[in-house]
Amino acid sequence: MLAPWKARISGCATFDYLSVAAGQAVLAFHASPKVWDLAAVWLIVAEAGGLWRPWAGEQAMPFPLEPNTAYEQRAFPMLAAAGEAALALLPQRVAPWEGPPLV
Repeated sequence: MLAPWKARISGCATFDYLSVAAGQAVLAFHASPKVWDLAAVWLIVAEAGGLWRPWAGEQAMPFPLEPNTAYEQRAFPMLAAAGEAALALLPQRVAPWEGPPLV
């Protein structure tokens, strides 16, 4: 069965996540965004009613940040969704990354 959406890859995690907040996209996920890719857009998506979920591995949600922690080498595979309905369909259609650790 085909997914009920069309994939777009802009190459910019922040832009893709903001597209969810603006109502231009139902889902956005990236395998290796850094904490600075998520810092401002995290709040914008949440305030627009969007939801955040870790996408792969044992990575926890990055916020709130922990003092004295180096984040420059850590990726945070994250999914932003416009709502619960989109989240419910996604695991049936797309498998999370199971390859080598993302840096």
